[in-house]
Amino acid sequence: MVRPPRWLGARATRIFILTAVLFLFFLHQPTCIDLKAAPTNFSTLFEVSDWPPDTLIPQHLIRHQGGSSGLDIDHRYLFVRYLGNGREGAVSLYQDSRTGELVAMKQFQTVYRNPVPAPIRQALGDEEVNSWPAEIQATILLGGFEPRGDESSLSSERDLDILPALDYFLVRDDNCCSKPLTWHLVTPYLSKGTLSHLARTLEKRNQTSSALDESYRPNFHRLLQSLSRLHKLGICHNDVKPDNIYILDELHWLLGDLVRPRILTLLKYQVEFDFRATSEKSTTHTISPQTGTAKANGQTAKPTTSGALSYPT
Repeated sequence: MVRPPRWLGARATRIFILTAVLFLFFLHQPTCIDLKAAPTNFSTLFEVSDWPPDTLIPQHLIRHQGGSSGLDIDHRYLFVRYLGNGREGAVSLYQDSRTGELVAMKQFQTVYRNPVPAPIRQALGDEEVNSWPAEIQATILLGGFEPRGDESSLSSERDLDILPALDYFLVRDDNCCSKPLTWHLVTPYLSKGTLSHLARTLEKRNQTSSALDESYRPNFHRLLQSLSRLHKLGICHNDVKPDNIYILDELHWLLGDLVRPRILTLLKYQVEFDFRATSEKSTTHTISPQTGTAKANGQTAKPTTSGALSYPT
């Protein structure tokens, strides 16, 4: 009887192990992609039956699209021009006819995966709307709801330098009755653009690196402080980049586009994040399901009048 060479058995073993590893990798990969793509469900984090309160619910939760342009919203928001398109939806420039201010309006085009809070479902009446975009809830909780906001109000001191929500609602297209209702989010329009726009402007000034560092290091420090407060509750913005940093003025920047913020570690009523990588002390953060308040090291963060959480420093 002829025996196969010993090296052949070793090679077959290696091939078998490699095949098994690759099989397990590809079996697990779709789950990993789904977990990364799916937004955090803030409803599981804030299990409060009465959130949001009436002060955080717009007077008109359903508006109609039409008008002379076919894109105006209830004669309240007048279409100006299209701004761009992202993974979650399209953004356009509108004029608020009530205030005269320009605003950015995002129309969500993806599948809504987060459950609508009970008070909003009740306010919608007979409309069968059970889900909404995570970005709307994240913007209210982290940036606040300021229906009378403008650029001057954005300059005020806030715990998190994040663009607030000015309005949000569902839109029914009067030009196409069969078209489903779509969620819209209104935020301030900052004419100076994003950090990407500022970078292109600075390139033309031919400033030295030391001059740029002296001018803008305080901005980065302020931005990092804001992110640090966010991380203290175990929440990660998850998409910080120049295109998502908006210029209120050259010395004050705001984070925006809360499309996919993540809860770093989520238990049923508790968020925990271990800071031992940078500190000897482990920090625990707890969110009360009864009040919606958040605690970090014994300090309590409560929602402010604008709806945004006030974070412990």
